[in-house]
Amino acid sequence: MDPIFREIYREQVELYRGFQVGAAPWWADIEHKNLQALSIASEAIDEAMSVLPEGVSLRADARLFLLINLHQIVTIPLTDRRSPTEFSREVENGIKADVKKILKASMEHASNRRQIAASHMIWGLATVLEKLSLKAWRLWETDE
Repeated sequence: MDPIFREIYREQVELYRGFQVGAAPWWADIEHKNLQALSIASEAIDEAMSVLPEGVSLRADARLFLLINLHQIVTIPLTDRRSPTEFSREVENGIKADVKKILKASMEHASNRRQIAASHMIWGLATVLEKLSLKAWRLWETDE
């Protein structure tokens, strides 16, 4: 990856986090839930990094891909007061385990590369999607 793009993606991660912190200041409950969801997503990614072998890293584009999708598509809906799934320590641990599974599968798609790119994340996610805990929470099931 071109170092300029690496820096741009790194900045986007920080801007995204900063934007979420500054979002909806007039509605404290929404802001608090958004920050809680962002914190859960960020912590899950940070903890999942432990599965990476020494010398292998997550590129900034891959981290941004994970952060945005985990935050917007998983943790915000699950922490919403209307969620049919009660957010608990078990659910949070399931999210963390899922991120680790995604990272492990992404490493396989990265082959011998020293960095995992967003494209590897997409392939890795597709490989393990049916095995993730979050499938049990029916975030994406069709209406029946």
